[in-house]
Amino acid sequence: LITLGIHGKAYLIARNLEQPDRLMNSVQRHFTLERGLLWGFILLAIGIAFGIQILLVWAQHGFRNIFELRSGLIALTLGVSGTQLMFASLFLSLLQIEARND
Repeated sequence: LITLGIHGKAYLIARNLEQPDRLMNSVQRHFTLERGLLWGFILLAIGIAFGIQILLVWAQHGFRNIFELRSGLIALTLGVSGTQLMFASLFLSLLQIEARND
C-alpha cells in the first residue's frame, strides 16, 4: 500500500496535477532506477539463497517432511520484496521521463 501511494503521487506530479512535497522530492532525489534495481536484486538473491538452503536441508533429510516454515517465509518475503522493489523503481523512473516536443 505504501508503494501504491507513492506511485499515485508520482503520477499526479508527472502530469502536473499536483506540486511535489518534501517526501516526493526526497523520493525522486534518492530513489533512482539503478539503486532500486540493485537493492531489489540483493533482496531477491538473499531470498533465493534462503530457498536453496531449505532445498539442501530437505535433500539431507531424504526429501521427507521437514519443518522449515520460518526460513521459507523469510525466503518468500525477501524474494517478493526484491521483485516489488525492482518493478517499483522501473515504474517511478518511467514517470520521470520527459516528453520530447519535436
